[in-house]
Amino acid sequence: MKNQTLAILTIVSACWLILWGCAPSNSSTDETLTGPIAELQGTWKTSCVANDAIFQNRSLQVSGRDFAITFGDYIDAACEVRRGQIKSSFVNLSIGDNVTFSDNTTGYQFMAEWDQQTITPFDNGSTQIMMQNLSIATCRPDITTLEVGTSVDIIGKSCGVFGDFPTKGTPFYSAYHLTGDNMTFGDGYSDNGTYPTVTDFEWVFVKQ
Repeated sequence: MKNQTLAILTIVSACWLILWGCAPSNSSTDETLTGPIAELQGTWKTSCVANDAIFQNRSLQVSGRDFAITFGDYIDAACEVRRGQIKSSFVNLSIGDNVTFSDNTTGYQFMAEWDQQTITPFDNGSTQIMMQNLSIATCRPDITTLEVGTSVDIIGKSCGVFGDFPTKGTPFYSAYHLTGDNMTFGDGYSDNGTYPTVTDFEWVFVKQ
């Protein structure tokens, strides 16, 4: 099973990091949602943690059937001064069957579709590192410059240390565990209907 939450992020972090907050995409937010999907609505954030010389956190925003996870890189222990981020955006979220993870915790399987995968630098150093990888022919050959604060969508591209990303519309299968205002995701995802059986307790998302 592909593992975005660990594999891609570990590679990116080794360089400077930035894998799941975003603006809503094409899904309607007028739908009246009930059941498990209604419990997910809103903003969720993890704590700020040290990773070598940088600090990282993650945030999740769910709006209707759209959701996104932002992986942020910061220079301070409070995660207030940003270096850069990767934002993974999805549409058509639907909740599936109950799942029991390997540690006997329970949760739900879910499915969505990839919509965007953007990277954004917030300082000159991050801009230079990003541009080096965006210059790869398989990544974004039409990008010649990248400004601080400018986002670039690399969905469907093969982008060096940033990883290889599915094309827009590719299915995304994963799972989550929810206890009160704390949520964890399954450790990994797939595009073929296979769901994770292990919970990633390294990152706990807290409802805001």
